Amino acid sequence: MRKRSGVVISGYYGFNNAGDEAVCAALVQEIRKTLVNVKITVLSADPKKTSSEYGVESIGRNNIFAIFSALRSCKLFISGGGSLLQNATGINSVFFYGAMLSLAKLAGARCMIAAQGLGPLNGKFARYLSRNAINKAEIAAWRDEESLALAKKIGATKPRHKLSCDPVLIWKPFKCKKRDDTAKKTIAFCMRPWKGFAPSAIANVCDCLSRLDYNILLVPFYQGQDDVLCREISDMMLNTPIIAKIDTIKRAQSVYRALCEADIVVAMRLHALIMAEAINLTSIAISYDPKIDAFCKRSGAIIHSTADSINTEKLISDIKAAAEKPVRINTAWQGLWAETTNSIKSLYSNERRDS
Repeated sequence: MRKRSGVVISGYYGFNNAGDEAVCAALVQEIRKTLVNVKITVLSADPKKTSSEYGVESIGRNNIFAIFSALRSCKLFISGGGSLLQNATGINSVFFYGAMLSLAKLAGARCMIAAQGLGPLNGKFARYLSRNAINKAEIAAWRDEESLALAKKIGATKPRHKLSCDPVLIWKPFKCKKRDDTAKKTIAFCMRPWKGFAPSAIANVCDCLSRLDYNILLVPFYQGQDDVLCREISDMMLNTPIIAKIDTIKRAQSVYRALCEADIVVAMRLHALIMAEAINLTSIAISYDPKIDAFCKRSGAIIHSTADSINTEKLISDIKAAAEKPVRINTAWQGLWAETTNSIKSLYSNERRDS
């Protein structure tokens, strides 16, 4: 009998997306709280950076031989965080993350889906692949009710399904301190490129808010995409906004720190809305994906419109109204997340014989 130990985590890590890096940081933090002194290995597109930032072992996500070796010796494989099994961005995501679950099962590791969103899954083939992948897990803890319902709908019946939440909702990398050097309220905009989205609409909104004496902060989540978009919006504006300077090292923490400067967050990025909720900020969503709608339904965040139907006058009105309302604090997330950490502990603690 081979003695197994350690946890291997898979996700969209090492791509300089602050949202996914925050998920990684939060998962590592929570696993360390739950399983003291456990070895954690993260699959990453940039293993050297991931290892340095989180103090973990890291393997290149395409290094199949090294991954299989790690899976053969680990006790628990976690397919964790984000929307991994979806084909809105193409079928490759379903192939890759489904293959990781299958490989972990083949290697004899216990498998768990943790704090994940499911879908959209367009077409029978994507649903077939996803169903087979999910059925490799012993426990599937979903980020929202819609994902849990979809998993059951496509026939993934083998795992014990649970309702969870995104780990970033309980992530506290440091205590936020509000600036006290200005009486102006700061509106943070976290936009992303998307079909039908018009940067000029946001530029117009920002200019109008500047004239109404609000500070404008543009926060780029994804390096190479959002930073380009922020500059494009800035160049369209008559007034000069602040573009948050985001560190390439510990990007998620840097974005979190930037949002701590804000009073209201207007976002297309899901994890901008999630961080706003964690910091207790009022947020307004511009939706481009069902995952945005699912989170806003649970959190009570305002949905202004879809990405291709922004109404500048209404968005300004929504922001002004939000600025006058007291901040609502949701205390339910800790309890939901506790169910997930209990599942991690349970799966890890149960010994099993290996062939």
